[in-house]
Amino acid sequence: ISLAALFISLETAIMFVSFGALTAFLFVNLSVICHYIIREKKRSVQDWIVRMIFPLLGALFILYLITQLEASSLLLGTGWIALGLVLYVKQRMRSSSVSKALPEIEEAM
Repeated sequence: ISLAALFISLETAIMFVSFGALTAFLFVNLSVICHYIIREKKRSVQDWIVRMIFPLLGALFILYLITQLEASSLLLGTGWIALGLVLYVKQRMRSSSVSKALPEIEEAM
């Protein structure tokens, strides 16, 4: 990864790191909503304020900050996320095929 410094400017590297940090915070906010509001169905007034409105406001603010980044960092960051999603789906498919094959192997023994 250090060799990437030969090909990109310091400003682009900083913006790329900023994209990664902002994306991580965005997913943290969305995870709070998914976990508490959707999965655990916590829907009291206090839960809606603390676990829905505040994280949603945070996510919207972070999206605004992401739109202020340079186009090159947005392209690099989006490509990085896309690559990560492809690898994640590939790994999930592999692990599900392995878990399906285990009972068949155990029966053969």
